[in-house]
Amino acid sequence: MITSLRVMVSVAVCAAAMACDRNEETKGEEPHSEHAGHEESEGEAHEDHDDHEKGEGKDHGEHAGHEGEKEGHDEHEEGVVELSEAAFEHMGIRVEKATHRNVVDALRLTAEVHTDPDRIAHITPLVASQVVKANVRPGDRVKKNQALATLKSVELGEARAAIAGAKAGVDVAKDRFERQKQLRDAGIGAQRSYVEAEGSLKRAKAALASARARASVYGASGGSGATTIVRSPLAGTVIDRHATAGEVASPDRTLFVIADISRVWVVARAYEADIAKIRNGTNVAVRVRAYPKRVWKGEVAYVSPVLDERTRTTRVRVELENPKGMLRPGMFASVVLLPEHANDPDGGHSVLAVPSSALQRDGDGFVVFVQEGERKFERRKVTVGRRGVEHVEVLSGITAGERVVVEGTFLLKSEAAKAEMGGGHSH
Repeated sequence: MITSLRVMVSVAVCAAAMACDRNEETKGEEPHSEHAGHEESEGEAHEDHDDHEKGEGKDHGEHAGHEGEKEGHDEHEEGVVELSEAAFEHMGIRVEKATHRNVVDALRLTAEVHTDPDRIAHITPLVASQVVKANVRPGDRVKKNQALATLKSVELGEARAAIAGAKAGVDVAKDRFERQKQLRDAGIGAQRSYVEAEGSLKRAKAALASARARASVYGASGGSGATTIVRSPLAGTVIDRHATAGEVASPDRTLFVIADISRVWVVARAYEADIAKIRNGTNVAVRVRAYPKRVWKGEVAYVSPVLDERTRTTRVRVELENPKGMLRPGMFASVVLLPEHANDPDGGHSVLAVPSSALQRDGDGFVVFVQEGERKFERRKVTVGRRGVEHVEVLSGITAGERVVVEGTFLLKSEAAKAEMGGGHSH
């Protein structure tokens, strides 16, 4: 029994000693473990930081790549207009290929459309009067001798009264003359009385002629009493009217302007250096902005023998038939003098050329629009050379065979400008 108790005490002591040893070891290892854990955490944090930097670098690289891609896209699309199907149809775009052809230099002059001075009338009353009635309005077509207005004038009434008095005087003088003639023929009248009667008749007739002439000057060709009718001296159109019922009209005021524009003058101005290239009979082509597709053909009718001292230019006149009235006085025009071999296929020089309508002014230069797709067009700056009647030489900017817009260029230019301002294409 005692032996068993001793064995149990010995076992308890050994267990306690072993527990103390383990506690000692644990206390010695704890600072190292904490340091190692700290270093491990720092390493993980460092790795996370590296990974973050790598991620940022990747994101930054992708962002830079996108920016570079965007810049490349903008550079590629600059000056390009892509139209929607509806816009394309609305603009009426028409294209032609740039080809080689003969282009002959042609002299271009700026001009203005004028009425033919022989086909315009400024109608004024010859005496002070009052407008009773105006029969026509601006824009009305009138015939020659058509009544334009009715006027009333005191002076005209006096002139007509003078005519009536002169007629009565003629009748009295004529009767007296006839009676003296009968007496003379019967041998019972004095020759002297006959001569006096004959003289009186002549004076009465002269007075009547004078009264009629005076009334004619006053415009008494129509009407009666103090009224008269103003008539158009030519067939044409009422361009202007300053006649209103009830107002006073005077010789220094125009009542109507009548013009016949079925034939007009196109007056150009040529600089001194170009005068030698112009002579009567030179063929010309005339264009106006209102009808860019229309060309009027004619010839030089007159070259002024004097120069304007201020502008150093001389007047060049072209007379054109204008039956439809498309050429209106006051319009600006372009006159192209055609060289003698302008229509000769062997004349001029074979060069790369496009129709004149393909060019659009861009600052000091020109641009054309080249078709890149069905509804996609690129604006190109071009350098031009010879300028012919219908075509212009292109020195650089496009190549033969490229399709350029020849109708709708102005609208395309506007769309390109809007696209640039908006930072994108026009759809």
